[in-house]
Amino acid sequence: MSKNTLDTKEGTDNHRLTPIKDLWGELEKDASKFYERGNNAAGKRARAYAQEMKKLLQELRIDIQAKKKRKSV
Repeated sequence: MSKNTLDTKEGTDNHRLTPIKDLWGELEKDASKFYERGNNAAGKRARAYAQEMKKLLQELRIDIQAKKKRKSV
């Protein structure tokens, strides 16, 4: 699914997607600094962003599953 599809689908909960996209941008920058320049501080930040994204994605997954179950009842 493309980025634009996530943003434009009717009923999409953008308040859940926006922080994930923001974190992805930060993760991308710091991961690049870590892998390309060996910046260990950037690696630490990248890991923290990844952990936060994991938490937000799990919340999104649970929300999707709950809405799916409500529709099937």
